[in-house]
Amino acid sequence: MEIKSDSSGRSLTVNNTFVDNYFNNFHQVVIATPEESKGTPGMAKLKWPPANDEIKGDVGMIRDVSTSEANYWNITKTSGTNIVGGPYLGGNYWASPNGSGFSETHADRGDGFCNASFVIDMNNTDYLPLHTYTPKPTFQADFTVLPVKGTAPMTVKCTDKSVGNPTTLVYDFGDGTNVTGPNPTHTYRFPGVYTITLSIMKYNTTTYLVMSSNATKPNVITVNSVPVVPLVAKFTASPVTGMAPLKVSFTDQSTGSPTFLNYDFGDGINATGPNEVHTYRFPGVYNVTLSIFRFEGTSGLMLGNSSVQKGLIVVNGIKFFDYILAILRRYWPGKMNFTH
Repeated sequence: MEIKSDSSGRSLTVNNTFVDNYFNNFHQVVIATPEESKGTPGMAKLKWPPANDEIKGDVGMIRDVSTSEANYWNITKTSGTNIVGGPYLGGNYWASPNGSGFSETHADRGDGFCNASFVIDMNNTDYLPLHTYTPKPTFQADFTVLPVKGTAPMTVKCTDKSVGNPTTLVYDFGDGTNVTGPNPTHTYRFPGVYTITLSIMKYNTTTYLVMSSNATKPNVITVNSVPVVPLVAKFTASPVTGMAPLKVSFTDQSTGSPTFLNYDFGDGINATGPNEVHTYRFPGVYNVTLSIFRFEGTSGLMLGNSSVQKGLIVVNGIKFFDYILAILRRYWPGKMNFTH
């Protein structure tokens, strides 16, 4: 560490490399930054107040320093054990007694360092801030499952993420079904909230013991019931009036997903199907009835509903004069052009 004095006789640290240190709430370090302007030396405020019980008098970040003199806060990650038990040397451990230090509030990227750099100010950045390292277990059950929410029947797929190459894997899907294998699929047929447990085992040839581990995801699956849509018969017809023979198209608009439909066209003719075409050959006024049915698998019942549209179809007959005129035009075309 290089120590210099400013024009007022105060000491400061410059051109330092800080590696593998434990900074307790930043009270143990005074940071010297490059100057922002020439002139009378000034004091820049710390982000946190100084620890007056450790250092008597004013403590600050002295800014009257040549731009070539700045602190270097980390080195490239190297092998070794750092100050908080991690497997590598690198940056510094930034802690606070109340647990709010940077290293305590930022996630571990997996190798004993925070997954974000700690920017102290524009001239000081710790690119490898330390994190408390937790060694990964050598044999542990783990898995993921997707999807986790849906309507019955709902099929999910589990993917094994276990550590230690287990030889036996058993999933308990929480609905009375167990499945072996690393990546099974399972269908939940009834609504509910389900917990999945993965149990893994492996024979250790060194200790001659069976190793085991369990991973449980409580209430991970939510299966909702299919919204009940009432079974209601509805249909439209077009055209509904005209001269015989009259061809009419019927279109089903029922709700509730019927599986069987029957049209009674009112003239003694029936047809099964959602969209039918029927020809009325004789004059008259006809009632049309649509009957629909659906088998309910849960209750085992056959549900039904009907819709009757009275006087829906009006078929007109040919008038006598029009009938005679049609015959005459058939036998003497081009000569019967008069109308009535």
